[in-house]
Amino acid sequence: MMVCTGCALLCDDVEIGESDCRHACRIGDAHITSTTQIGAMVNQSPVDVDAAIESAAEILVSAEKPVFVGFGNSVTEAQAIGIELAEKVGAEIKTFHTGIFDDILDGRVKTCTLPEVRDYADVIIFLGCDPMNTHPRLLSKYAYYPRGEKRQHGWETDRTAITIDLRFSHTASICKEAYTIDPNRQIEFMDALMDALSNKVPKTTYDKKRILKLAGTLKKAEFGVIFAGTSAPPRDATVRLIDRLNESSDFRLLPLAPGYNLRSIAEQLRN
Repeated sequence: MMVCTGCALLCDDVEIGESDCRHACRIGDAHITSTTQIGAMVNQSPVDVDAAIESAAEILVSAEKPVFVGFGNSVTEAQAIGIELAEKVGAEIKTFHTGIFDDILDGRVKTCTLPEVRDYADVIIFLGCDPMNTHPRLLSKYAYYPRGEKRQHGWETDRTAITIDLRFSHTASICKEAYTIDPNRQIEFMDALMDALSNKVPKTTYDKKRILKLAGTLKKAEFGVIFAGTSAPPRDATVRLIDRLNESSDFRLLPLAPGYNLRSIAEQLRN
């Protein structure tokens, strides 16, 4: 058994045989079985590791405003060393898609575990994400198909899946409701949904009846979950939606961002 780092699900049931990889999705299989390796290089020429490290050190020491980018696909220990190095050379660390983690870590927004999604979630929103292509086992292991402690009938009768996205995705094709929104009018859609949740007729060019129907479904949720991806509306709008939903129902937020260890770097940068 091994833990797959192909995406943020970190599936721990993957088995590696002599000639095959069992239980992994297509992303995990490609990630695990790939034989392509990037060797140490300086100026696009292969060098040994020590020479590459020496060259990198020279660049960092001479840099006026160094910036470290990434860390989402680094183990926690490497992230900690990277933060120490950044402090030593006066570098700024830029991470992407971690802003919403601050709200979760502050307790500003409720979250939950994936097993809790499987066991309790009855309404699930895929907001600006397409897990069938980015986190392929999410639906089969946790978010849609499986039977859970309180959801013994899974997707057939116990779960309602909804997509709100910029396009009609593969995930949208299996959901009971799919809302495709204009990338330039995301806030308009969110404001209209907020109005509908407040029992107001939304002022919008979107289909008012569909938005009112969506609001009705969300207000009836016993344990709602929003999976927010990279195409989700701005962070503030997403947090406002969660706040409004929790006035009448019970919703949690789980970010679906690229990188298997984004939550760790977000937490370490706060310390």
